[in-house]
Amino acid sequence: MTQLVLENADTEELYKVIRFCKDCGLPTTLKDLNLEGASDEHLLEAAKLACAEDDTMVNMPFEVTPEDVLAAMKTADQIASAL
Repeated sequence: MTQLVLENADTEELYKVIRFCKDCGLPTTLKDLNLEGASDEHLLEAAKLACAEDDTMVNMPFEVTPEDVLAAMKTADQIASAL
């Protein structure tokens, strides 16, 4: 979901993925991952790891910063929480 937000995917596509994940019992929110109270500082640490040179984020067709990932994580969480 975070990647779809980063890619500025169509809203309906994002909703479809979220609904599918929910139907399969997969976590879709930070709350579902027991991270509801996680600080931006802690989430940014995860975002930094996602942007490491040996991770797959380098395969994105545009530069992605940890701050971009953090913002996308929070946006995906808000959208999934509202569905």
